[in-house]
Amino acid sequence: MVTEKNSRVFLRGFASMTKERVLEIARFGGTARAQQLGREGYVQMGRKGGFTRSAQLGHEGYVNLGKKGGRKKKENFQNLEPPPRIKK
Repeated sequence: MVTEKNSRVFLRGFASMTKERVLEIARFGGTARAQQLGREGYVQMGRKGGFTRSAQLGHEGYVNLGKKGGRKKKENFQNLEPPPRIKK
């Protein structure tokens, strides 16, 4: 925030609010949207997003994403330390 009295910058709207107040307002919007759409609305939004992404990537794009995920999972698994053995 600008605190100088002779500054020519005037903060309005969200810029003049504290971070906590902005988050509070955003939370209200999220709950209102959830009440408006309901579960089926969110399912429909997810389906629409999936179709859009599918059109962007195509079959080869999904194949490449799968390969990339498999390589990353293998890399993460190889970097794990084995659990300590418990002697009886």
